[in-house]
Amino acid sequence: MLQKATRTGFEQEVREEAEELAARAAVHFEAAKEDYNASRYQDAADQYQKSIAILPTVSASLNRGNALYSISAFSQAEPVYLASLQLARKRGRQDFEANFLTNIGNVYADQEKKSEAIAHLRQARTLYLQYGFTPQGLQIVEDRLTRLRADAD
Repeated sequence: MLQKATRTGFEQEVREEAEELAARAAVHFEAAKEDYNASRYQDAADQYQKSIAILPTVSASLNRGNALYSISAFSQAEPVYLASLQLARKRGRQDFEANFLTNIGNVYADQEKKSEAIAHLRQARTLYLQYGFTPQGLQIVEDRLTRLRADAD
């Protein structure tokens, strides 16, 4: 007679593995936060990537994009934000979706892609208004849209 694993044993093993992955990812996330706070943005971006490689999270993805944006690496930040936007949507995280749309709009604005910037910022504004997310986020979107419209005139 062969022995087989039980559902309980399987679930325990999955929990333990998930906890171990989360702990490893958190080490890199915390190191990235320290680098970011010390204005070592490239180092922060690299540490966030290590965290993402272990355990993809929208939090680490958002911060990686922000670190790249902070060193004006717009062409690198853009795909991070776009891929992470899809992850946020897949996970039903409208709060992060609004943040990614805002940041994509900012990247496009800084790349002189005004129509794309306005489209993404308007989508972000809709989410901020619909879900009542932070007034600060809505204000950032409104300010950027105002500047883009003024530049167009």
